[in-house]
Amino acid sequence: MRGEGVLFGESLTKKICARLGVKKVIRSHQPTLASEKPHVTHSGRLLTTQSTSSYNGKPCLLNISLNNPDDLGVTEL
Repeated sequence: MRGEGVLFGESLTKKICARLGVKKVIRSHQPTLASEKPHVTHSGRLLTTQSTSSYNGKPCLLNISLNNPDDLGVTEL
């Protein structure tokens, strides 16, 4: 939106997860996606969360179970 980011697709997310040996990528701060709650895309591999209330969003605390990473707990701050 401001010309500072790069859009990437699900295939790149899948390749990065495989290369790093991880199941998910968690990133923050794309206000248009995660203003109310974390936004999950790319078949569950990409999770975007809000990191600030500066853009009228609702920051949250993300609880991820090590036993079951797909079980996300979200607590609004």
